[in-house]
Amino acid sequence: MADETRRSGGVSEAIITTLVDAGFNRDDHPVNSEDSFIPLGDAALAVLLSETAIESRPRSLLPQ
Repeated sequence: MADETRRSGGVSEAIITTLVDAGFNRDDHPVNSEDSFIPLGDAALAVLLSETAIESRPRSLLPQ
């Protein structure tokens, strides 16, 4: 799950909690933006979710 909101208190946190409460247990973790204020300009790229982060999560789950 890719969630552009912050890691703490983001939308994915509520979704994962609901799934776990319903008995869905997986080791998958959402990919989120960092817990920080979003700076202006190019500095925002340091904390916001990137395409590279989204692509690397499913690849890390594949057998080596």
